Amino acid sequence: MTGRLAFYCTMALVYPLSLLPFSLLYVISDVFFFLVYHVPGFRKKIVLTNLRNSFPEKSEAEIRAIAKRFYRNLCDIVIENIKMVSISKEEVSKRCVIKHREILDDYFRQGKSVVATIGHCGNWELAGLATSLAVRHHSIAFYRTLKNSYFDHFARKLRSKFGMTLLPHTQVRQMLKEHGKQPQLYIFITDQTPSNTITSYWTTFLKQDTPIYKGAEKMAKMTGLPVVYGDIQRLRRGYYSIDVSLLTDDSVSSKEGGITELHTRVLEKSIILQPDNWLWSHRRWKRKRPET
Repeated sequence: MTGRLAFYCTMALVYPLSLLPFSLLYVISDVFFFLVYHVPGFRKKIVLTNLRNSFPEKSEAEIRAIAKRFYRNLCDIVIENIKMVSISKEEVSKRCVIKHREILDDYFRQGKSVVATIGHCGNWELAGLATSLAVRHHSIAFYRTLKNSYFDHFARKLRSKFGMTLLPHTQVRQMLKEHGKQPQLYIFITDQTPSNTITSYWTTFLKQDTPIYKGAEKMAKMTGLPVVYGDIQRLRRGYYSIDVSLLTDDSVSSKEGGITELHTRVLEKSIILQPDNWLWSHRRWKRKRPET
């Protein structure tokens, strides 16, 4: 099946599903969970290995309980993201609220842009739509392009439906030339696995050697902008919050790796407090720390 055909077949299924109410969609999620968790076991080995290495102090029963909750959350996220195709602004604002938004508003009144870091916690896609609606800054999120150009176009269109701009992470410098004078919120998802382990920042994250993207720190030090962290938490099924906290207001004077270490530590703390809220199914630790 070609990429184009796969895309149109998927859309033929997704759009009608998106029109269903959340109550019916969560019934589908429950069925989906049974199939994903109990039958084929989607990436179950990766999930369990990541959890065991991150929480060696926990018993096997505790690890499997976290894994089970994670899969329930993951199925809900898939269903919620389908709903995003036709979701209203009112529904988004009701289901994802931003705490301590005044931190961002203060910088907006000063005409200052802000660098924001987040992780793959809660429903980060829904959080993106909520940010577009609630924050006075214009939001620009940097992402990694998808291999299928049709799905990449769809993902950008979906994420930007309420005003957010999506740019590949390779266009940071170009974007600064075009938008640098306007107050923007530059959003970086910082827990993806870098392809270049030599230029990455290496640290211990969840008790494991981990490479971290330095994109957020590079932009902050290049521009002198303040850096915040958006802690996405699951309140209950279908409802989330984004707790904004200031990491630093003095990016230029921070030592090399300091900002990256800061946002990594707050993400780690958030995961420890609510471990089933993070994306455990990706191979976060597939690369090894280089000897030099």
